[in-house]
Amino acid sequence: MAQRLKAMGFDVPILPSELHPFVDANIVARFGALAIAERWEIFTKAFSNAVFARYLLACWESGTCCLWASLAKVFEGAVQQRQIPLLERYEVNISEGVRKKVKRQAHIENAVTYELKGSVPKVHIWCRDKQQQSVEFAVPLHFHNCPPHTTSRKQVPRLIVVGEPADVVYVIPDDVIINADAMSSTCCFRPCVNAS
Repeated sequence: MAQRLKAMGFDVPILPSELHPFVDANIVARFGALAIAERWEIFTKAFSNAVFARYLLACWESGTCCLWASLAKVFEGAVQQRQIPLLERYEVNISEGVRKKVKRQAHIENAVTYELKGSVPKVHIWCRDKQQQSVEFAVPLHFHNCPPHTTSRKQVPRLIVVGEPADVVYVIPDDVIINADAMSSTCCFRPCVNAS
């Protein structure tokens, strides 16, 4: 698989510790003492890498050299079946991997961009509408129980990342609920926050 991905132009490695923080002995030793900000950072990085890994798999499974993959394929198994048609309308290109946003920097094209500012993580993925392929844009992933940091209602449904589907209290019909636990084994790092 690695050779095929390199042939497609992907050369962004994902380290095991980036997907599974428990591989890092320091995190294991400090797990019970991690501050909320540290837990969000560990969860956000690992979840972002899980999105990138699923993107790579979607590109590989497509058998084409296209850098754009179906958004539905990336979140397959982590969203309810009835929400798949909403995602099918969009494609994602995060071929540049996972990048941390630097102050005042725009979202990085063709990447998963994350920012840890205050107590609310911000993650964006690079997308386009299949019908308007020349218009590309950053789409925020909203962390449930955290206030939305950007509204993209005109472009795509709101993508809400939850620890478990049972965490969902109320959503607008076009919201897509992404079960983080189905994407990554890091939900134990996600801080518990009461619904607001």
